[in-house]
Amino acid sequence: MRDGLDAIETPRITVLAVFAMVMASVIALAVGWLGFQLWIPNVITFSNLIAQSANPTVEQGVYIFLSAGPLMAGGGLVLGWFSFLILRRPGAGWRLTLFLPMIWAVAVLAYMAVVSTVCEGRFACGL
Repeated sequence: MRDGLDAIETPRITVLAVFAMVMASVIALAVGWLGFQLWIPNVITFSNLIAQSANPTVEQGVYIFLSAGPLMAGGGLVLGWFSFLILRRPGAGWRLTLFLPMIWAVAVLAYMAVVSTVCEGRFACGL
């Protein structure tokens, strides 16, 4: 008869789970790299806007939001691999790896669409 500790089985990590985790990591790294490529244009764009803005806090918030891509990708990678290797949850691992960078990327694309269509290119329209 098995005792209570032996009855709990950890999920097995299969080759397909490892492949999914590696592909999710590649996608997260790509999003992080693209976010890193926005740092120099953001500094050039927002340094003058923050200095001349009537509401520099909003401009600073927009700058931080647009520059957070590498941090979101890194956070997703750390959470995903922690869940994958330490917690032994392969499905949750690749989902967490993709969640933070993809949410950031979709939010940046939506923000850029609003800025270009509704706000006529002004980064802090209405404020």
